[in-house]
Amino acid sequence: MSPVPSSPKRLSWGALAMLPVDAAVFGVAVYATTHAALFWADGLVPWSKVQLTAAVGLIAVLAVSVAGVRLVGDRKWWKVAIDLALYAAPPLLLTYVVLHVAPSINRDPEHPGQVNPLFVPIEWHKLPRNLLQILDAFPAFGAVVATLVVALGVLRFKLGWKRTVLAVFVAWMVVAQWRFRPEQLGSRAYTFKVEACVPIVVLAIASLLGWPRFYARASVVAISFGVLFAFYSAMVPFEVGARAAAVPGLEVLYPPPGVVPEIPTEYLRDVFVDHEANGLYATYGPTSGIIRLDLGSHVLTRHHTEGLFRHFRTWKGEPRLWTVDWLYSELLTFEKPGFGLVNKQPITDDVLIQPIDLEVLPEGYAIVSTEYPAVTLFDRDTLAKKAQINFHETGLTKFRSGAWLINHDPVANELFVEVGMLDLDDQFAIVKLDPATLAVKDTLKLKAGGLTMLPLPGKRTLLLGDFYSHDLVEIDMAPLKIRRTFKTVLNCRSVAYDPKRDLVYAASFITGDLDVLRYSDGSLVKRAYVGKKPSGFYLDQDDGADALYFGSSTGILKLDLATFLG
Repeated sequence: MSPVPSSPKRLSWGALAMLPVDAAVFGVAVYATTHAALFWADGLVPWSKVQLTAAVGLIAVLAVSVAGVRLVGDRKWWKVAIDLALYAAPPLLLTYVVLHVAPSINRDPEHPGQVNPLFVPIEWHKLPRNLLQILDAFPAFGAVVATLVVALGVLRFKLGWKRTVLAVFVAWMVVAQWRFRPEQLGSRAYTFKVEACVPIVVLAIASLLGWPRFYARASVVAISFGVLFAFYSAMVPFEVGARAAAVPGLEVLYPPPGVVPEIPTEYLRDVFVDHEANGLYATYGPTSGIIRLDLGSHVLTRHHTEGLFRHFRTWKGEPRLWTVDWLYSELLTFEKPGFGLVNKQPITDDVLIQPIDLEVLPEGYAIVSTEYPAVTLFDRDTLAKKAQINFHETGLTKFRSGAWLINHDPVANELFVEVGMLDLDDQFAIVKLDPATLAVKDTLKLKAGGLTMLPLPGKRTLLLGDFYSHDLVEIDMAPLKIRRTFKTVLNCRSVAYDPKRDLVYAASFITGDLDVLRYSDGSLVKRAYVGKKPSGFYLDQDDGADALYFGSSTGILKLDLATFLG
């Protein structure tokens, strides 16, 4: 049966060739104008730059819109007005959200559980780098997605295969619906399902209605989102057979063979093993909870939240553990042996909006927040606020979002905090604070930063992974300065130091590779694939143990180091 065209009108090859140009110009104009508007709202660029960027973008969009209407041949000039409205909508809407919606949320502690959009400018700024990083890691996959979208457009608007193209988009949406399971992620799994389908639905509507220029512009979003979604949902890298299971010494503690896991093990955040409590503890995302895995029976118990737990703190011999809920701005205390919730306390104020990490000190809690980028010190007994530092107000960062990690050095009794990005040059900073007053003792600015920071008290250094490169930076604690840079996996988000062998273990959140490096000279000892999104390294060498615990798409894992290293 031959395909049935949607209409007798089909585009010429010349008109089809114009569509990528139209889409590229429109996409760059929208991104650049929105970028300027958002950073004017954050105080980083003058209003004159917004005006200039908007004017250049307007001229470019007007030119391709007029040319597009002529080439397509329908001569419906009202479509030019629609194009201009679509060009203006993102910068106007997002700037309004940052200027008006954000303040109404961050000063409303009576209504927690709302995501504060102060992070929108910095996330908009990072979007191209995030996309390019994944395309660099998986170029073939990106090419396949782009080819598929373009080919479907040609089939629809050159050959008229409307039904076939719509059937492909429906199948694409079914795959996206399958990926996130409500039993793992709770009600917010449905949010991910909807978000995954929005660009595909837009392409399907453009195909159904026969709007080629709208299809081309939506293709830019669909290709970008398709690549990002495939990585975020752990569809890539593709696995042929049980690659990670073949790694010597690697044991899957959870799930049992043939069992669907209750949690997404590829999204573990922090991991801690306590043999006295006979448990492995971990936080997981993207929405989210904290688990206890019995080390004997391998039975998993979890506390689920519709918010977000990323980091937690405990130590050997301590019967409790503490975490913060990023979305609901709460401090939670759990007891380890029975894994019951002991206490849940609100900690929101006008600065501490979204807490992300914490340190538990002898007399207080030092809590880092992404919005605003700050550290707040609370009394351990009363939870009264003792001190606070807002890095945006001090001028360290131009953004109103972006403090991430905190570590306490018990030797010198100092806190180390990672802040970033600081400006449009993408700098990060490590800040040393007095834990009693939060007074700044030292600051080191870096060309980049990431989501893992490991203190090496015996070396008097910190190891900091870089989000966008192969760098693992070693930083002297006193004074703060770069000692050297290891070259390792791309986007290292998990790192551990092995004092027994003087080795460093680093894993890529993108490629799934685990590197073993000699600390002495940074040379590569071994590389192994351990599953998608390895994270949450915990090195256990107490009482004769010799294992590295972490999570990946393969499961919750224990790597026997003696066997692995040979």
